[in-house]
Amino acid sequence: MALPCVENSRQRTLAELRSANLTLSGVGERQWYFQTCTEFGYYQTCEDVTCPFSQLLTLSAQLDVCSQVFGISPEHVREAVTFTNEYYGADHPKASRILFVNGDIDPWHALSVLKNQSRSELAILINGTSHCANMNPSRPSDPLPLVSARQRIDYHIGDWLSLARKAPSAL
Repeated sequence: MALPCVENSRQRTLAELRSANLTLSGVGERQWYFQTCTEFGYYQTCEDVTCPFSQLLTLSAQLDVCSQVFGISPEHVREAVTFTNEYYGADHPKASRILFVNGDIDPWHALSVLKNQSRSELAILINGTSHCANMNPSRPSDPLPLVSARQRIDYHIGDWLSLARKAPSAL
């Protein structure tokens, strides 16, 4: 069964991102772009000559989306990302009771914390899974590393909630 082609153009993408109307397609895409432009600076680029995708996916092109859709200049993006990293501590956050959960085949995992930072800032890297796999409902076909990771997540959250009930001021 052949599937229809998906129309894909920069102008259409910009028009869809500019629209604040609710639709069932692209749910959260506008919000993700806005947060990327104002806090994260996470961009999918393909500037390396070995990249198998379009060489048009450059940092400059991604920053141009911020400007054209939200009126946010590249300089403001840079300042906002610097502020976010300084305020939250980048990959050394100034907090505790944090789980950094990633799948090893998720391209975003490279931007995360992959090694335990302390006894209460823990990294869980799930072999053979991708983006947010641990947040999906459990299925009998789930790979063992995912089942194990969910058990570790449940354990730590339960332990931390138990501590919070004993000493609410410790939060």
